[in-house]
Amino acid sequence: GDAPKFNALEPWILETDKQIKRVIEVGDDYSKLNQRIIAASLNHYSMQFGDNLYWNEDDLDGKVVEIRDLVEKRTIEYCKKDQDIGKVVRVLASVMQAQEAKVLNIDFTILSVCKSGDDEDDTASDQFTAPIYVGAISSKYMPEKEGETLRGHERRTNCVEGFFGCDENGNFYMNGHRTEDKFAGFKKGSTVGVEMDYTDDVKKTVAIILDGYRVGSLSGREVEENLVPCVIMNGMMQVVKVNIGRPRRGTGLLVIDRDVISKSYKSYLPPYKREADCTIVDLEYNTGKDRWFTKVKSEDTEGFRQECIYEGWNAALSTRQRDRQSEFLNKVNAQKRMVDSRRTSTWCFNCTATGKFIEGVQIIRGKRVASQLAWMSFYTD
Repeated sequence: GDAPKFNALEPWILETDKQIKRVIEVGDDYSKLNQRIIAASLNHYSMQFGDNLYWNEDDLDGKVVEIRDLVEKRTIEYCKKDQDIGKVVRVLASVMQAQEAKVLNIDFTILSVCKSGDDEDDTASDQFTAPIYVGAISSKYMPEKEGETLRGHERRTNCVEGFFGCDENGNFYMNGHRTEDKFAGFKKGSTVGVEMDYTDDVKKTVAIILDGYRVGSLSGREVEENLVPCVIMNGMMQVVKVNIGRPRRGTGLLVIDRDVISKSYKSYLPPYKREADCTIVDLEYNTGKDRWFTKVKSEDTEGFRQECIYEGWNAALSTRQRDRQSEFLNKVNAQKRMVDSRRTSTWCFNCTATGKFIEGVQIIRGKRVASQLAWMSFYTD
């Protein structure tokens, strides 16, 4: 007697089962997305430093190393003509201590290196040049006690005690002592990143990232906590800049929830429609300052303000490729060959950390850029 009722309800039951399966699939996809975010350390790479990131003034006496850019005060240059001593220049420790995270990332841009010959791109030899050292140093380091670092030929083969990092020739240093491991090194135009990981109390790690590729990792009981990022400069024409914003880690422009705003959206294509209350990310690349800005909600007013999130054209570089085999080979070759720091032809906008997808993209070019008659296209993964 219930057959007519069952036959009438069966389509509804089947459709309900389909919807339940869809909900379960969406939940599984969201869980996998969160696992990928954790595995890729995107939360750590989304932390950024503002305009208050400066060099330690105690290390800048004007005799050995001086500030090159007096406006931003983030670019330093070696200026001692004798070149007989080196100098440890640390980042302001108070800015680093204000970050309560267990993983800290900071980037340095190498604007110039010592010339080793007629060709500026020739690889410098350990025997003839005192290289630039990039890494982190113990918070117990006292420049008054240990002097100006090492002198003479020692600067080419040794480093300051308590230093963890690398030099421009690709040598790694653990607590100031050179290790047997080596990579291809860096050159003018390279961006060298330092990642300090204190999540494991037993095995603290200092990693070196070169233009988005991880080229080395120093870990062990010797690595201390509360290390201070620094560079050691030893010769004329050495110029280094400390970057603000988020670190370059080969993930493209990492967009987070803070960058997502709700405002009206105007289309610049016919029929020029305007939609209200759209979820958008407003990005701007300033060609003059070579920085990426995004619009965020202003704390003082009801409007929006611009915030620098990255520095450099190649901040939008992604090491991920459609061909996984080529991607793996590029990461392996980064250990043996010097990473090319030329401008990338592909920008990557990474919205993984927001949990949203890109529905549409609109680019507005300035008159100077538009006059170059270049073309741009977009695709998603």
